[in-house]
Amino acid sequence: LRKTGFEYSQSATRFSKDEGVSQIGDGPIGSGMPFWVKATFGAPQFSIFSIYMLISVHATLYYEKMGAKLAYLAFFTAFARSFDVLTDPLMSWWSDSTRTKWGRRRPFIAVGCFLFAFNQLMLLSPGVIAPSLKGTNGVSYWYGAFFVFFYLSDTLCNVPYNAFGPELTEDTAERSNMYFVQNIFGMVGTLMGAACPPGLEASGISMEWSFTIVGLIFGGWFIVTQLWLVHSLRERQESQKQAPVPLVTSMNRALRNDPFSRILLASFLDSVGWFALAATMPFYLQYVVRPGAYSDTSDEVWLAIGLVMFFIAAIIATPFWLWCCKRFGKFNTWLAFNAMNGVTNSFFLFIPEGGIVASMIVTCLNGAPLGARFLNDSTLADTIDYDEFMSGERREAQFTMFISFVPKVVSIPTQALPIALIAAAGFIKSVDEKGDGVMVAQDQPDSVKSVIKWIYIGLPVMMNIFSFYVKWNYPITSEEMNRKIAEGITLHAAGLPAEDPITGKMIPCKANLTEKEIENGNLLDHFALNDLKQLCKEADTSFLLRALYMRRSIGCFLLVGCLTGVWATFNWLEDPTLSFIPSMFQIGIGLSMMYLVIVTFRVQAAYTLNQQGIDKDFVRKWRAQIGDTPKKSSAPLPLKPGVILKRLRENMAKVAPTLARKSKGKGPIDVHMV
Repeated sequence: LRKTGFEYSQSATRFSKDEGVSQIGDGPIGSGMPFWVKATFGAPQFSIFSIYMLISVHATLYYEKMGAKLAYLAFFTAFARSFDVLTDPLMSWWSDSTRTKWGRRRPFIAVGCFLFAFNQLMLLSPGVIAPSLKGTNGVSYWYGAFFVFFYLSDTLCNVPYNAFGPELTEDTAERSNMYFVQNIFGMVGTLMGAACPPGLEASGISMEWSFTIVGLIFGGWFIVTQLWLVHSLRERQESQKQAPVPLVTSMNRALRNDPFSRILLASFLDSVGWFALAATMPFYLQYVVRPGAYSDTSDEVWLAIGLVMFFIAAIIATPFWLWCCKRFGKFNTWLAFNAMNGVTNSFFLFIPEGGIVASMIVTCLNGAPLGARFLNDSTLADTIDYDEFMSGERREAQFTMFISFVPKVVSIPTQALPIALIAAAGFIKSVDEKGDGVMVAQDQPDSVKSVIKWIYIGLPVMMNIFSFYVKWNYPITSEEMNRKIAEGITLHAAGLPAEDPITGKMIPCKANLTEKEIENGNLLDHFALNDLKQLCKEADTSFLLRALYMRRSIGCFLLVGCLTGVWATFNWLEDPTLSFIPSMFQIGIGLSMMYLVIVTFRVQAAYTLNQQGIDKDFVRKWRAQIGDTPKKSSAPLPLKPGVILKRLRENMAKVAPTLARKSKGKGPIDVHMV
């Protein structure tokens, strides 16, 4: 089979500048990805990651100096991001299920890039577009409105964009190289985003215009690079032929993937530490280290210098991490970068007030691990391959959505709560001492400094320790396992069973199921594995419906309670000690809405199963199909050689046109001889 080039599911994708990315199967294993393709995919990251950082680090102080109240910013942050709890899963499912002649991803990217660029510009330009809002609550409402629109447009455009990457190649080494290039674009852009606002201010441009100019630069770059990506790259046609899968079924299958569940938990822990650090970074520098009080340079400029050094260190370290990946393996390097991140972050604990040089050195050390961030994306792509092996489907958007969705959900409390806790500890707002509109930062009590230190140092270090433990138990640890997963996909494509390299179980080929069986399997996959075990004992969904009715009642109660809580406590935003409570109720609204949507779809699936009647034998067969059977009883009977040859000939006939192209005009290929 290898000699004939039949293992098309393992091959790296071939590329053509004239035709874009051709579908899988046009080239043998080892066909490399041209640099222009890596650059085309990575270029939009110059704006994406940069804008995220600009909003989370600089925008808080910008709006605070515009007169916005920290408690209001925390509430509107929670209000805006709670929408993502509902829209991100829907967007990922929509993209995976879309079937157009332009593909599953490119239509959304082409439309969404304009909305993304416009809304981030509006979010960064209240001082230029609406200067009359300065010093009023209106600037807080401006932030809330465009924060919502920005993240809605981010979902529309960047969920499909992130799903595009794993489709470009199935070669794990090329994936690491591709995400390495994307990471370089992201860090260079973030470096400019960190340095440009204070740099423009230092050159004499006002704070308001500095942010607007930066927004124009990043927005313009984003539109141009995304449109070039849509024009030059093509999605593979195999994914277009897959039947759409219901929303809850798709989510359940993704979460049932053991390697992915570990990555998801690690992503949650990393995100808690990262967003807590990002939210309190300006406060740590301005009120704990206080470099402006010990030099002639302002705290804002020192913050920009620190961010520049942080990202320069990350950029310099990125080739080192790529070398480590090739020398010691992706898994070992992944663990090493996680450990180094926690160790270097703990060094901030030993920086004294006024320790400018020490803080800059530790900042550089702490930036170096960020250079290995591309390994997270590369590891996720390997996990998507494992899901294809288990389910026979490609759901890139579902997986990349969850990984990007977790930071969005985590960012709600980890951006809102630190600000609220700092306010509750007795934070003293900046004041206009001279009456000239320039807000001056005030000295903070020890209680505020202690809270800032704990959030900025203690919480991220603790999260890194937990994350390292989770990653240590990640099951796909070698290139050999990735090779076996790819071989399993190939065997399934030939209609044969294959061994799961993680569990050792034999996984049957899904292609051997009828359309009706696949439809019933989609209904069964609305539910947990324990529910399927129960259905094997009693062919009745009554127990499911009783549980689902109870969960729906709980969801309604939580939603009403959270809505009431927001209404009853909204005025508490004026009280620094209670301002975080309305934000927490707003988070609960988003979570309870998503919970109700999932429960509603499950109720419908249970009704349908009950009406059709449940076949216990099929439930057992489906459990074997998804690998939910004991290892010793899951292996099917060995097939006779004649059956194997028959199936291989049938499948070879399907790929004969591709093999003919490989012969380069030397004549047709005799499929039976092959």
